[in-house]
Amino acid sequence: MYSVVLDSVCKSYPNGAEPLVILDNASYQFETGKFYSVVGRSGLGKTTLVSIIGTVEKADSGSVIVCDHNLSDVNQKQITEIRRKHIGFVFQNFSLIERYSVLDNLEIPLYFAGIKNSSQRLKMIKDAINSVGIPENKLQKPVSTLSGGEKQRIAICRALINSPSVIIADEPTGNLDEENEQKIIQIFMDIKQQKNCTIIMVTHNLKIANKADVTVTLKNGKIVEADETK
Repeated sequence: MYSVVLDSVCKSYPNGAEPLVILDNASYQFETGKFYSVVGRSGLGKTTLVSIIGTVEKADSGSVIVCDHNLSDVNQKQITEIRRKHIGFVFQNFSLIERYSVLDNLEIPLYFAGIKNSSQRLKMIKDAINSVGIPENKLQKPVSTLSGGEKQRIAICRALINSPSVIIADEPTGNLDEENEQKIIQIFMDIKQQKNCTIIMVTHNLKIANKADVTVTLKNGKIVEADETK
């Protein structure tokens, strides 16, 4: 079973006389329940790739299927719903509201999900923070008082809060020291086991990339598994 299927996907950007080709009839299938790392030289479109999978950007042509939804066949409202229900995002810069408490940051996606019962929201939040090793006494703390590792764990909680089928992590350890890098990767490995979701992580760190089940790389506009590039 596949959470994400790319078939003959093309994506390019204007770049003077010649367009910058990011994906050139690229095809790949991301299996449900696997942890993928995406590597490749800087500037060759790793973030663009996961943005297309995450419905933030559109492919120029080809087929992108996410959780059985062909993104070419849906309107913007439906794309927003697919993103909300099926995709969780984790970013290098955490993308948390620093002046808000941990609780407030985690309640925001639940409000958007239409969960109005405060007791239900609190239970979901406590379950999420427990899964990543954040103690409940941190819930009322402003995000600005947390360490980088704690902020990234809260960002992972936010991505998990609606039980997505696909988690997209763009350089999630880029602002962390080595100890916290290892903790975050272990959390992803645990999530994969517990939630049976697909994790697609962009990284420039090959040591981190090798922790994933499968490493893929962008090469000449194609997506290939690491051993195929040797």
